[in-house]
Amino acid sequence: MRIWPAFLPARTARFALPELWGPNRVHAVAEDIRKRVGDGPVLTLAPIYAAEAGKQFYEQLVVGVIVWRAVTPIPLEERSRFKVVGSEELGPLLRDRPPSAILLGFEDGRLEQPMLRYAQEHGYRCIPLEKGILWIPARD
Repeated sequence: MRIWPAFLPARTARFALPELWGPNRVHAVAEDIRKRVGDGPVLTLAPIYAAEAGKQFYEQLVVGVIVWRAVTPIPLEERSRFKVVGSEELGPLLRDRPPSAILLGFEDGRLEQPMLRYAQEHGYRCIPLEKGILWIPARD
């Protein structure tokens, strides 16, 4: 049980707990990912976790959800020039370089739906994490 110092207002109490600091929470999730994921890229709209875990991720999603949300008006022929993808290009991208894991649960479920569908259709199994859900290939 933690006892808060009397001078510390309740709304700032989290600053006294390093395990609640954003970077430390990212690192904790990343450590879990690092232990569970093999070689190969992680498919996610939250690439900071894959990067912190020392894992590869798809460069087309390096800025995460920002481009994923905004890519629709960009003509398909322009997307490769800008190195961005939308849900329409996800199949070909993953066919050429399948993910070693799929990390979901950080964005609106509708945005992550194509990635979830891929995980389910390709036999990935679900592992709930402290934050997010990791999908890894089923063991043969």
